Amino acid sequence: MMRSLALVAALVPAVAAVAAEAPCEVRVFGDAPAGTVNHALVGVAPGGNYHSYLKPEVVQAMGGIGLKVGRLEGVTASYAELYDPATGKYDWTRLDREIEAMRKAGIKTLIADLYYTPKWLAASPAAADFYARRPGDLKAWGKYVSDIVRHVNVERKYGITYWEFWNEPSGWLFNQDGGNRAFFELYAATAKAIKAADPAAQVGGFGDNANYPEHYQAFFAFAKATGAPIDFLTYHWYGEWEANGERRPELYFQFTKAFADSYEAAFGRRVPVFISEWNLNGERADGTPAQHAAFLAASLFWMQQSSLAGACFFCAENYKDMKRGLLDGQNRPVEAARVLAMFARLPAQRVDARWNNPEFTVLAGRDGGRLGVMISRNSAAAGTATLTLNLCGLGQPGPRPVEVCVEDAASAGLPGPLKTSQVRTVEVAKDGTATLPLEMAGYSVLLVTLGR
Repeated sequence: MMRSLALVAALVPAVAAVAAEAPCEVRVFGDAPAGTVNHALVGVAPGGNYHSYLKPEVVQAMGGIGLKVGRLEGVTASYAELYDPATGKYDWTRLDREIEAMRKAGIKTLIADLYYTPKWLAASPAAADFYARRPGDLKAWGKYVSDIVRHVNVERKYGITYWEFWNEPSGWLFNQDGGNRAFFELYAATAKAIKAADPAAQVGGFGDNANYPEHYQAFFAFAKATGAPIDFLTYHWYGEWEANGERRPELYFQFTKAFADSYEAAFGRRVPVFISEWNLNGERADGTPAQHAAFLAASLFWMQQSSLAGACFFCAENYKDMKRGLLDGQNRPVEAARVLAMFARLPAQRVDARWNNPEFTVLAGRDGGRLGVMISRNSAAAGTATLTLNLCGLGQPGPRPVEVCVEDAASAGLPGPLKTSQVRTVEVAKDGTATLPLEMAGYSVLLVTLGR
């Protein structure tokens, strides 16, 4: 616990304790570059059984978000259209269409998830959870995987670099069929099959709950002993998995650092780390839409602070009627889509930002004369906090247009794409500074954009 607090203190500006409704002063230094805004955090894991990118109405509804990373899930599932064991023939139509649709929609980085054992390969095909168990014939499994990778990357040249293996085995596979050792042996056989088809392909995983680091440690020990390649890491985390997790978005930073450091300690190098599923809620819909929005925005701040290569929000459609995906049951964008869109609209050049109230997180970016600032107040505090946004290093004096997008209790529960809530004008002084007074209720998010 003490280490967690130290990490937070190292990244949030040092301040004295403040009251819940204490004012907040934010300073943004437009002429102080501070790295790059990681737009690869704007990604989606659509859900393995949804095939969302094969639905034009879903693709159209997500079009304004700016999604850059996508998880292609359940690639090895037992689709009749993919492989017919009776004839030994493949039909790649649906898989090809899904990949092409994701690329066309702007997904730059695809993570292909090799998950689900098809029934024809299952060791226990009569078991209710046959799909989550090890295949019965590793040789046949290896050929199946090689055929898929060869088709995708060699024949069709889709160029999928990242091949993720499995999905949350701690909840399923590690409790049966030989435990985690048997799983690691399956991983090694799968990695060999992937590399045989495309030596340039990267293989990793294993998309597990971040609260099981002992399994990742065992994974690294197995790989060191056997030479099995681990080219990247993936993990999952939902705020509901931790007591008071909705108040702890910094866990995304801490988990990422812990996994990257642990891998480096084992192998002497660092590899890309992805979150291949994340959200506040995984199986239930606790909290209000405004709370959801504030948590997501604060989480993106902490992901930005980390070394993450990318993140995939779960999920696209209205999963289990929780209204916690990007779209509602009528395929209309909801608060999650708008928060991701806010982050996607931040200019790529990150600039320095400081603030004096730990209830808030702030990200800022600049592109020429355009400046964007995303602010989250992930707090249940009643009342409205006064926020003073001081902008520095803006350059040429004179009036500048300002647009403000808001997610709060009044707006977060409503469907629709991200829209401008306020249009204002701010006067840039001769010294290149400007001051913008704002207000933020508990559980709210702002995107402030200063035009040229």
